[in-house]
Amino acid sequence: MEERDREAETLEKEIRRAKRRIKQLEERKRELNTLLGRLISADVCPFCLQPITLEHKYKATERVASVTSNLDSRLAEYRAKVDLLTAKHLELGNQKGLG
Repeated sequence: MEERDREAETLEKEIRRAKRRIKQLEERKRELNTLLGRLISADVCPFCLQPITLEHKYKATERVASVTSNLDSRLAEYRAKVDLLTAKHLELGNQKGLG
């Protein structure tokens, strides 16, 4: 196997791995937003069965917003990584065609 073929295979694996991570992070974000929606609309905590105060809802919203912000940053990093790896892969393919 040529060096370029090995490099192309490695890039493809890295791209697939990063895309899987993006899907995982997006799913986590959806789960958090669903959970927050249920919590905000609930009058009783599903865990302890105590009434949920507005303060508790506000704090939960802040926590979810913080985690979501972190997820958004990580998603941006992985998307940039996919873009970079894809560009490298395309460049490698163009070099292979010329070589």
